[in-house]
Amino acid sequence: MADWRAGDYYTQLRAAPVDVKELQYFQSQPSTKPWLEHTDYSPIASPVRAPRGDGEDEFLGRVVHTDDTIRHWLAVISNKAFPPPGSEKSGGLQKDAGTEKPDFMLLCDLQYGVNGFRGIAHGGFLCSLIDEALAQVVELHRHSSDSPSREYLYTANLNVNFRRPVATPNVIIIKGWLEKKQGRKWTVRGVLENGRGEGCIDVDGLWIAARPGKI
Repeated sequence: MADWRAGDYYTQLRAAPVDVKELQYFQSQPSTKPWLEHTDYSPIASPVRAPRGDGEDEFLGRVVHTDDTIRHWLAVISNKAFPPPGSEKSGGLQKDAGTEKPDFMLLCDLQYGVNGFRGIAHGGFLCSLIDEALAQVVELHRHSSDSPSREYLYTANLNVNFRRPVATPNVIIIKGWLEKKQGRKWTVRGVLENGRGEGCIDVDGLWIAARPGKI
């Protein structure tokens, strides 16, 4: 599976096979099918769901990789923000990015095992999914650009607004996009929508890349 530490991570990720069962499942869901048929978007592999056994990605890749937590999972990226390797398009920051044109989407089929209150997904758990989705926005922008930086990226801030509860079971879409980049600081925004397309959570976040050689 693609390793984010590798210089050719983005090329590896684009070339990695997508789980056919996951793709077929989300192609059968009314809320996610249109995105998978959209020519501006492509499904990609999710290394986080296949831990290497070194202690990384254990939570999302093992603990909540069960039939009663996150039963299905699929990542989808914008071909405009992240053109396929060899494309003549430059990609990068999209001025019109937003809920209708996100850079990245995480599709998840949530089950009862993620509940806090009965029938309601735990808010802290949902924040962990949002954190992962927005981190992917930053990582993909960094690796698909000419940036030589491969330092660790850290979540510095997440400003989360809960608009409505997320019922379970539910197929959710977390949409994320890059708002701006300034030096080592990456500002990202996102929303979490339920299976009816209703906005349940919106968030803006700040990621900071470690100084070269510091970590």
